[in-house]
Amino acid sequence: MPGALRFHSSAACATNCTVSASSHLPGRRQAAGCLLGLLAGSPLARAQQPEFDRVPPLDELVNVFEFDGVCKLRATREAYDYVSGGADDEVTLRRNRQALSKITFRPRMLSDVSQIDLSTTLFGQKLPHPILVAPTGTHSRLHPEGELATVRGASRAGAVMVVSSSSSFPIDQIARAATVPLWFQLYAGPDKEGTFERVARALEHGCKTVCFTVDVPYFPHRERDLRNRLIRPEMEGERRRRAAGSPGFRYRLPPRFTFEHGAAGIVVSNHGGRYLDSAPATIAVLPEIVSSVGGRIPVLIDGGFRRGADILKALALGAKAVLLGRPPLWGLGAYGEAGVTRILQLLETELALAMGLAGRSNLGSLDPSLVRIEN
Repeated sequence: MPGALRFHSSAACATNCTVSASSHLPGRRQAAGCLLGLLAGSPLARAQQPEFDRVPPLDELVNVFEFDGVCKLRATREAYDYVSGGADDEVTLRRNRQALSKITFRPRMLSDVSQIDLSTTLFGQKLPHPILVAPTGTHSRLHPEGELATVRGASRAGAVMVVSSSSSFPIDQIARAATVPLWFQLYAGPDKEGTFERVARALEHGCKTVCFTVDVPYFPHRERDLRNRLIRPEMEGERRRRAAGSPGFRYRLPPRFTFEHGAAGIVVSNHGGRYLDSAPATIAVLPEIVSSVGGRIPVLIDGGFRRGADILKALALGAKAVLLGRPPLWGLGAYGEAGVTRILQLLETELALAMGLAGRSNLGSLDPSLVRIEN
C-alpha cells in the first residue's frame, strides 16, 4: 500500500533460522533475509515511528503508531514537536513504553469468554469502557476546531474527556459539543479567586470530576520547544531574573503548595515525560501505589499507552481506568474528529480482544495473576 507502513511478524523467519548441531548452515542470502526479519520484529524497530509520503485514507490505518506518522506529516513541525516531545533527554518519555514491554501475560485457557464486558463505574458514573481522554492543552495547534473536534470524536467513541485548563476553547463551548461526561483538569494558579471561578464554571457546565494537577511547580526544560522558539521568551526572562539574584524559574503550580488530603481518586502520571526527566515509568510504580491505597479510592494511570494490551496490563495491576494523552491528539492532527474516534475505537477493540485471548471476560475478573513483570 503506497505511503503507509505496515509492520509484520518475523516469527516464521526467526524459526527457520534456528540452527542445530546437525543442520546445514543457511546460505548467505537466507541468513541476510533472516537477519532483516529479526530486526524488523525487534522492539527497537517496532518502536520507530512510521513514516508516510502521503496521507492514506483513514480506514487503511490499523494502529495508533500509524496515526502518529500521519500527524507528523500534516502538522507543523512546531505543533508536532510540542505534542510528541518530552523534557530534557526524553528518558521518561521512552521509559514509559519500555516498562510496558517488560510485562508479559499469563493467560487462562478454557475460560468462557463468549461475552466480553468492558464497562466500569468511576465516581458514580457508569462508563462503557475504561479508556479516557487525558487533559492536554491547546488542541487548536493541530486542528482549527481544537477541543470541539476532540470532544465530538471522544463522544462518538463513548470516552470521557478530561478538559484541560489550557484548552483552546472555553469550557461552555466544549460542553455544548459533548455527549459524554466531561471532567475538568485544574492548574491552581496564585490567584485563588480565579482558581475557584474556573472550578465553578466547569461544574456549572456539567463537569462531573475535577482533576487537580500537582506535578508542575515549575515550567520544564523542553529542548524541542526551545529549538522551535516556542518558549524562548520565557527562558530569556528566567535568565535575566537569575542574573538579578532571583531564583527565576517560572512556576505553574505555586511551589509553596504541599500535600493535600481528601482526594476521591489518584491518577498515576509523570505528565507523559514532559516535566521531570528520569522519573520512573508510571506502570512501574502502579503496583505499590495501588497497594498503598488499599482499595479505598480508585487509582487511574496514564503514560505511554498505545495498545489495548498495554491497557489490559494496567487494569490487571489494579488501575481502574487508563487515560490517553498523545494518541487522541495524533488522531486529531491526522484526521480531525474522525481520527479521534478511530483511535479510541481501535484501542477499545484491542482491549476486548486481549481480554478474550487472556481468558478474562470482564474487568472484575482482572487481577495481578494475569501478568508477570520481567526484570
